Amino acid sequence: MKTYLIAALLLTACTWTAQSQTTGTNVIGFGVSSQTTKNENESSSMINSEQKSTRYSLTYGHFINENARIGVTAFHSDGSSEYSGLETKSEGYGGALHYQKYYPLFKKFYAFAGGRGRYMYSKDKSESENSSEISMESNFYGIGAYGGAAFFLSKRFAFEVQLLSADFSYSKSTYNNLGLKSTQTNLNISSTGAINDLGFSIYFLF
Repeated sequence: MKTYLIAALLLTACTWTAQSQTTGTNVIGFGVSSQTTKNENESSSMINSEQKSTRYSLTYGHFINENARIGVTAFHSDGSSEYSGLETKSEGYGGALHYQKYYPLFKKFYAFAGGRGRYMYSKDKSESENSSEISMESNFYGIGAYGGAAFFLSKRFAFEVQLLSADFSYSKSTYNNLGLKSTQTNLNISSTGAINDLGFSIYFLF
């Protein structure tokens, strides 16, 4: 009797996992990414620095094929930094379109890889005791690929962590108080983890 019960439970778990990524399944997810960098110099407090940033995201996705989904993400970010008496506060918002493919590893664990296009608008304000306020507005455009690991906890819930990314980006910034403009183009390949750049998403499937 116990053997049949265990077999039934395992079969149910496998069925839930299989149904989670089937064609037609919808996904709503919430994510957060937080990063803090702090540098201290014991000989001089004038060159100490600290940076903090947090980004929140809301995702809707739809499985168009088995283990493959498309989606759209909206996100908001805020941050602050301080360097040699200069304080900067930033805020941004934007969105992304993406395609993501899952690859089974072990039971409910999957690897995933995907491609995305992103846009973000941000505004920074800097001020110090000896200078007037300086503001900067930026527009960011990016396209790239990414990968990570996923755990389908049950039929309704999943957890994901992004581990690798490669992006080509273009940004244009305007310094409103100084009449200056700058453009920047980057090709960036990075590895993100739970220590320096905590980033994860929780999904509800229906």
